[in-house]
Amino acid sequence: ITVRKQMESQLRELAHYDGLTKLANRTFFYQHLEQAISRIKRKGAMFALMYFDIDHFKSVNDTYGHDVGDALLTAFSARIKATVRDMDLVARLGGDEFALLLDDVTDRAAAEHVAAKLVNAMHPAFEVGALTLNVSTSIGVAFYARDMSADDIIRRADGAMYIAKRSGRDRYAVDAEPIIEP
Repeated sequence: ITVRKQMESQLRELAHYDGLTKLANRTFFYQHLEQAISRIKRKGAMFALMYFDIDHFKSVNDTYGHDVGDALLTAFSARIKATVRDMDLVARLGGDEFALLLDDVTDRAAAEHVAAKLVNAMHPAFEVGALTLNVSTSIGVAFYARDMSADDIIRRADGAMYIAKRSGRDRYAVDAEPIIEP
């Protein structure tokens, strides 16, 4: 029975978490995002979604190899987790793409404060083996508005991330669409 329970636990972890970073995976993230949307429709309140990646990550992989890239992803993930609240869901959606669901934010300024903290958290150099790597992140922030689907809010956050990239990287941008309270 103990072996079976351990196997069930391992299967559950494999189904919900990224093997490299131990963050939630895409499937688990989408489930929680759908739940957050349902909860907001019932109760009101607000939540924010952040979509971000490591600026110029491809050049790290191309220059130093995928082992260094993987080590950077792991260290980057640890900094994210150290920066946000335990109740916030952080996911690695694939490659160097991450998402953060800020449930129960009180207002837009609170979400922007978290985005600024994440940008700043990446400023100290990352020690990866014998290498010292300086990387930054670009973050897109979107807020749930009435009748948005999970794909809608992700698309908006992703679009805001690309605005941050076009504005010079190492920053966040907020989706400019007007917010309609639920």
